Amino acid sequence: MRERPNISSDKSNVVQLLVWFLFIVSVFGICARMGTKYITNRWTFRWDDKLILMAQIAFLAETISVSIGASFGLGKAMSTLSEETISNTLKAEYASTPLLILTLTLVKWSLSSFIYRISLERAHHRIAVGIMAIVGLWAVTSTATSFARCRAPAPWDYIHGQHCIDRRAWWTYISVLDAGTEICFIAQYILVLRALRLSLLKRALLIFIFSTRTLVVVVIVAQLVVFRGTYSLPDVTYNAWLPATLNQICGSLSITTACIPYLKPFMKSLEADIMRVDSTGDSGEGMVTRDYNPSHVTGYRMSG
Repeated sequence: MRERPNISSDKSNVVQLLVWFLFIVSVFGICARMGTKYITNRWTFRWDDKLILMAQIAFLAETISVSIGASFGLGKAMSTLSEETISNTLKAEYASTPLLILTLTLVKWSLSSFIYRISLERAHHRIAVGIMAIVGLWAVTSTATSFARCRAPAPWDYIHGQHCIDRRAWWTYISVLDAGTEICFIAQYILVLRALRLSLLKRALLIFIFSTRTLVVVVIVAQLVVFRGTYSLPDVTYNAWLPATLNQICGSLSITTACIPYLKPFMKSLEADIMRVDSTGDSGEGMVTRDYNPSHVTGYRMSG
């Protein structure tokens, strides 16, 4: 006879509330970003905009997967669930992980595209492309191992499955490279701003705004610590609620902080002191060439 549900040990409703709240927060970030472009008469979709919108779509799919998992058994004690419900919960978790990786990858590529566009030096372009390549390799390897967590025909079932990968080592790999690339973005942005002729105050402001990405690093570290702490606990479905919530916080925060530099005060600062965008270059493709004078960047155009 199964135990009666214990309300205090049922976090499924909390998960449902948090995942959709965090998704809505990311939607507000996207709307603020696009609204700023409209208000400032820069309604031009470049690659960084396209990538962030694709990230939002992937994040919606990930949110739905986690929500479905919570509707089955994510956040509930295993002793209160049937074998079928446990299996469905694990399937939802299995589907959500590659979608989270895709979301984070697209956000990182959007950031790299943005940094590439404001860079003056070819060396900075090469660094941006190199980081994008590393992110792509991280995404491919992380997703591939995510799909092959356990041997077929039930690769999602790491409770009863055989020949499963070391999930603790796998998530450590994902988290370390995830955090590492975020730190690289922050360092690269600071490096790019140092090459621009900005006032000390505005440079400090722009660095501070982009440094909000450190919040993403903090959440990634928290993810890793919590995952490793809950890894060996027997009640898999209940103890998965906090790692799943932290994953959602990471996705929402990653999208939102990527939109902050596009808000109106910071966009105006970029326009006045970093670049004026040539309206003929709306694809974001090709080689960036700029006209540079001793005071600031007067414009750039996309060739190719």
